[in-house]
Amino acid sequence: MKTLILAGAVAIMTATSANALCRAPGQAPKPPQSFDRPYPPACLQVPPGRENECDPRELDRYAEEVADYIKKLDDFVFAAERYAEEASRYASCEADEARETLSN
Repeated sequence: MKTLILAGAVAIMTATSANALCRAPGQAPKPPQSFDRPYPPACLQVPPGRENECDPRELDRYAEEVADYIKKLDDFVFAAERYAEEASRYASCEADEARETLSN
């Protein structure tokens, strides 16, 4: 009787452990919105050959906004790469599990 219970427990653990190994990826990351992209100040919109009349503080503020936007894009790239790796591992695991099911 103990052998039968032990065999049943092993069979259940084997059947459920394969499913436990395949972990679905989390939610896909969202890219920065297009309205997050900074626009150059109007003082930079001058015809060729004319010098802009931008306040240095305005240019500094614009440079900071561009740097912040680039950081958001870099963060998105990192998150998207991590998500793609998780999705690839999940798909491979599911495929391996399906192959194992066919071979049994």
